[in-house]
Amino acid sequence: MRTVVMVVLALVWGLVGLGAETVVIPDPGLEAAIREALGKPTGDLTPADLAGLTSLEFETLGRDIEDLTGLEHAVNLRELFLAQQRVSDLSPLSALAALEELSIGWNRVRDLSPLAGLSRLRILEASFNEIEDLAPLAGLSRLGMLSLSHNRIRDIAPLAGLSDLQLLYLSFNEIVDLSPLAGLVRLRTLALMRNNVFDLSPLAGLVNLQLLWIDMNPVDDLSPLAGLTELRELSASMSVISDLSPLADLARLEKLVLSHNQVSDLRPLAGLVQLRHLDLIGNVVASISFLSSLVDLRYLDLSHNQVALLRPIAGLTKLEVLGISGNPVWDLRPLAELKDLTKLGAAGARIADLSPLAGLTKLNAVNVQNNRVRSVGALADLSGLRDLLLGGNTVFDIAPLTGLANLELLDLSGNPVASFTPLLELPRLRLVNVIGILLEPEAKDVLAELEDRGVRVIW
Repeated sequence: MRTVVMVVLALVWGLVGLGAETVVIPDPGLEAAIREALGKPTGDLTPADLAGLTSLEFETLGRDIEDLTGLEHAVNLRELFLAQQRVSDLSPLSALAALEELSIGWNRVRDLSPLAGLSRLRILEASFNEIEDLAPLAGLSRLGMLSLSHNRIRDIAPLAGLSDLQLLYLSFNEIVDLSPLAGLVRLRTLALMRNNVFDLSPLAGLVNLQLLWIDMNPVDDLSPLAGLTELRELSASMSVISDLSPLADLARLEKLVLSHNQVSDLRPLAGLVQLRHLDLIGNVVASISFLSSLVDLRYLDLSHNQVALLRPIAGLTKLEVLGISGNPVWDLRPLAELKDLTKLGAAGARIADLSPLAGLTKLNAVNVQNNRVRSVGALADLSGLRDLLLGGNTVFDIAPLTGLANLELLDLSGNPVASFTPLLELPRLRLVNVIGILLEPEAKDVLAELEDRGVRVIW
């Protein structure tokens, strides 16, 4: 009986000693953050204190945390947010078996091996680090979201068994081979921008994909995507794509970004009637006749193509943003009924007549730089305009602009403007560009007065 009592007392004394043990936290930023989370600004920190924490967020600029020593006592942590610090060694995290969500983005991490035993992890955000080896992640089978963008990753084979993954971000790495992803059929979002991928065939079976970003890869064949009918968003800019026929049956697509490719034939897009956003900047498109059926479009950018005639988009009355810069466009009449248009980019074209814009009263930004515009009278009633770029035209009279009470930015560079006095009637003007204009003394006086009012004048 005496022996039993002594054993019990020893256990009690041991527990008391453990509770009283002081946790040493060498990093002052980490200590300050933990004290703040505990509401304990002074006094010793004990293992019991740290064990009471279930969530910690250190994502505060200025903490500059480098050393995680002491954090190993926070054994009940389920969420830990350590982004934007200076951490390189994750060793103290190896004891945090309860962790379900971990954010270590924007640090200096190279070695993920301390995470290998954290089998409850569901979310791992580790972008913007120096990671090369993904082997420590191979056993983290509960991961549903994994972000590893902006690292030094080439081999993604360790991800092959992570069958619960639904969101995977691998952009800005050095990946060539996507075959380890072939079995990750639960994936809904996949980001692969700026890698060295040219073969998309491993993605052919990922039938639950809804968002796919493959920009800035040497991809020329989209045929593996033909069966991904759940896709809502596809971004494949800055590649070498010319054939869009594999996209013809992706009827759920709402956003399609294909800027800076080699596309000329838009026929495959004609049936994608749910499209709301279409970006075709920097291709070789001449005819847009097959866009006439895309009546749900809100955003359309055709800049820097070979489009001369806008008639096919005359019926796209839901358009809010339209880009036609860098095309041989001269006639804006097809835009006259686009009453929801808020932004129009039409620089570097052949436009002389702005009168079709007169009724587009929702416009708040218009760019018609480097055209053949002489008169701005058609803009007189567009009172919602905030940005108006007229540089590189032949506008003489800016008096029609005096009613644009919301105008904040005005580019008049290179125009033979006779009088700048109308600018004094623009109460919200913040910036005006008059570079390349011969300024008479009267004009300089007006511009000086604008500067006195706080307007930035570029001259």
